[in-house]
Amino acid sequence: MLKSYVLGLLTFLIVDTLWIRNMVLPLYTKYVPKILAIGQKGIEARATPAILFYLIFYSLLYYFVTTKGENLKEAACTGALLGLMTYTTYSLTNHTIMKQWNWIISISDILWGGVICSLVATVIHLTGAK
Repeated sequence: MLKSYVLGLLTFLIVDTLWIRNMVLPLYTKYVPKILAIGQKGIEARATPAILFYLIFYSLLYYFVTTKGENLKEAACTGALLGLMTYTTYSLTNHTIMKQWNWIISISDILWGGVICSLVATVIHLTGAK
């Protein structure tokens, strides 16, 4: 169980970091630059909220995948649904209250939530969480 937890978390961190660097930062820099914490060296991300997000969100994803995903299909679907729900909440809430937010950001965030969480759920299942 520890092996699947760690491998799933590493997958989430690596793949999500690549997504953020290559897709999110260019989109946010183009469409919502005023909300970014930009310093002399570029984006200055705050470590504590990021660490808290990954630990809390991933632990909940792991819990739902291991308790609801009896087989690979169910695990992947559980992950996808959790990702769609949470990333939709984040993105559409921002879209509702932020003037610069737009549909390109919302749609990419929502789809990414489903994809990344389904992928990570698959890794969790295949590495022996059950």
